[in-house]
Amino acid sequence: LVKVKEDVELKCKKEMESMTDIHEVELRKMNDAIQRSQKEIDLLNLTHFFDNIVGSLDTNFDKPHIAPVNLALKNYRLKFSRHKVAEEQINSLTTKLCEISSRGVQVVCFRPPTTHQMRNLEDSLSGYDEITIKKNLQCSFVVWLDFKDSDFESYDGSHLDEKSARKLSREIGDQINAGFLPLLN
Repeated sequence: LVKVKEDVELKCKKEMESMTDIHEVELRKMNDAIQRSQKEIDLLNLTHFFDNIVGSLDTNFDKPHIAPVNLALKNYRLKFSRHKVAEEQINSLTTKLCEISSRGVQVVCFRPPTTHQMRNLEDSLSGYDEITIKKNLQCSFVVWLDFKDSDFESYDGSHLDEKSARKLSREIGDQINAGFLPLLN
């Protein structure tokens, strides 16, 4: 009976060790996969360059980063070559905005400032046609605001840095307050 008990205990111990080994191997595999996935995400989203979000207090964050900008533009070039602006979506949006404005609602539209390189990519590859969109939005209460790209800075070749984002917000507010609010009265 003692021998059987020892055999059972030994068998249980070996099974437990085997299960522990299997779990450790599986955990290691999962951890490796997570680390590989994180590296891929970092490369795709440039998170290793832009750990901070707009509005951070990191003064180095808003300084130009030449390598990430070029990498961001490369990724956008690929996106724009695969995904075009859909004319039916633009037409639907235009119709809806004009419909809303015909009810007396003030609609303010603008193209966010960006870098010269990004604007060229958008204009040449994405199918975005700002002139046609502006022309189609000439409804009663739709106003288009224009901004000079050169007045703003980007941290990744597309999105505005914190200082420029705040400046854009102020300029939008100033333009609305200066000229458009009386239309609502």
